[in-house]
Amino acid sequence: MITDSSDRHSVLRRYEGWYLTAEGWNDGKHTQQFWNVLVAGDHLAVQRQARNQLHGEEEPGESYPLVAVSEHTFDAVGDPHRFRFVLGDAGVVRSVVVIRDGVPSEPRPRFIPLPQEIAGRRQRFEALDLGHPGLCMTAQDTEAVTRFYERLGFVRDPELPGMVRQGWNVIAFFDFQPQPCINFRGPSVLATGFELAKRGYSLKHGFASITHIRDDEAGGFFVYDPDGHRIFFNTHAGERLGYEAWKNGTMEPGASNHHERNTMDAPVSLPLGDLVVCLDVTDLDASVRFYRGMGHEIIDQTPVSATLFTRPARENRYSFPTRLRQADEPRYSFGFLCADVEGVCALIEERGIEIITTSDGPAFVDPDGNRVTLFPALP
Repeated sequence: MITDSSDRHSVLRRYEGWYLTAEGWNDGKHTQQFWNVLVAGDHLAVQRQARNQLHGEEEPGESYPLVAVSEHTFDAVGDPHRFRFVLGDAGVVRSVVVIRDGVPSEPRPRFIPLPQEIAGRRQRFEALDLGHPGLCMTAQDTEAVTRFYERLGFVRDPELPGMVRQGWNVIAFFDFQPQPCINFRGPSVLATGFELAKRGYSLKHGFASITHIRDDEAGGFFVYDPDGHRIFFNTHAGERLGYEAWKNGTMEPGASNHHERNTMDAPVSLPLGDLVVCLDVTDLDASVRFYRGMGHEIIDQTPVSATLFTRPARENRYSFPTRLRQADEPRYSFGFLCADVEGVCALIEERGIEIITTSDGPAFVDPDGNRVTLFPALP
């Protein structure tokens, strides 16, 4: 029970936050409904709040005072709801159970403001466990692009339309995202967000939560590099446990369909080699500093290009290098690091796909106009 002690206000503040009560799609908009709990003088109050992906914050609803009825449980005066706050480690509030007519809901996650960047901190180049990276590409027709990559030996993911796999390479094609991105998954999104903010990175919202991030291990946010290339950090509830088991070596082979299955279900029928993401950048030095500050390590560099790799907690075969190239305009593409470029080109042409010559080397073009380059494997 909260008392009238001198630290009453600080005690109340630990309950503040947004608590997600419902979400879904309506008229093509992804909408989230929140209870906004805040300190109002010497008591707590709760207010309905809604946000959607297209229009941001909607007008807040009516506010109701909260009166404590037992430890961490409050009645909303004038409203039939009761709120039982769930504390996590060190007495930190992580979620709320909303009780209406005696029926409790599932715990609703708490959202807190996005961590704010600390200017001038990006010169830190220490390793940072960002998680498993994946490549997400935009697609106009996911079925057409999936069929195209099946001709190159990739197989469809049985659960996720638009995702194809071959060996260690996994590519997802989506028709709803505005631009391609690298997607890091697995670690605590909250811990990653605070560490990136300390290093001077600006975090942007994911989906409808424009200014807030989930105060648990799930959720997501974006970071944009100096040329606007997007990096998406997100981890679903429960995914972090699997990631930690993989990282410390206790995961059984095949136990996680996100990280372990591709070695068993996606045999290599065309030896393309390892996936590499290719980013044309307008200031190579600035981009190299940006990615190094995020924990990437330079593994190859020339006056006009640099190839970097994330440095995970232990050897990570589910990762791929990022190649930065000086250019007049930003551009996003990808390719493969082939042990035998000429041999792979011949195999691709045998499958009826044209090989073209570019300044970077031989390449082919997929149905969405992506130029996929075949690079010699790194030594």
